[in-house]
Amino acid sequence: MSIRSLPKPTLTQKRALSRALKDLHGASWRTEMKPIYDERGFASIMINRFDSAFAAPITEYPAIHWIELHVDRENDPEQIRRMIPKLLDGSSPYLEYLEISNTLHVTQSTEKMRDVLPEEVSQFGRLPSIQQVVFDRVNANDRIVKELCKNRSIESIDIREAPITKRTLKHFAVCPNLKYLDLSRCSHFPKGYQQKLEDRLPSVKFVHIH
Repeated sequence: MSIRSLPKPTLTQKRALSRALKDLHGASWRTEMKPIYDERGFASIMINRFDSAFAAPITEYPAIHWIELHVDRENDPEQIRRMIPKLLDGSSPYLEYLEISNTLHVTQSTEKMRDVLPEEVSQFGRLPSIQQVVFDRVNANDRIVKELCKNRSIESIDIREAPITKRTLKHFAVCPNLKYLDLSRCSHFPKGYQQKLEDRLPSVKFVHIH
C-alpha cells in the first residue's frame, strides 16, 4: 500500500496507540511522551522502556513513520533485542526515521548496555521508506550497515561510537540517495578514510569522520 492510498488513521486508533505506549512505560510515562501526529495522521513515537510483549499493540497503529528508542540502565538488553525486530516489522512500510540511542553517560555505558541490537539484522534491510538512521553508542556493525544500504530511499546515516570498520565503505557506495554520512568516534573506522569516502561518494554532501 502506498502512502497516498493509506486511509487516514482514526481517533480510536490514535487513542489505542497512546494507551499502548502508556501501558509500556508505566510509572515512567510523562505527558510529553505522547505520540505526535502530522497532518496525514502519521505518528512519531519515543520509547525508553522495553518489553517485547507490548510491541504488537504499538504496531497495530497503521502509520508509524518516526521511532526514537532511548536505552538506559533500567532496561534489560535482551528485551530490547527482542522488541526492536517486532517494531521494525510492524512499522516498516512507512518508517522514515529510526534512532536507537544509548542515553547513559559515557562513564556508565557498559558493553552490556551497548549490546542491544538484534543478532538477526535482515529487518534493517526491509525499510522501504527509511530516510534517516541514527545509532548512538550501540552495537551497530558492518552487517547492519550492509542491510541498511539495501534501502534505496536512505539519505542520512549517523553512527556514533560503534564497531563498524572500513569494510562498510563498499556498502555506503551503493546508496544512490545518500547525502549525509557521520561516523563520529567509531574507533575501528580509520580517520584517514575521510578523503576515500568523499572520493567514493561524490553525491554525498556531508561526510564526517571524527
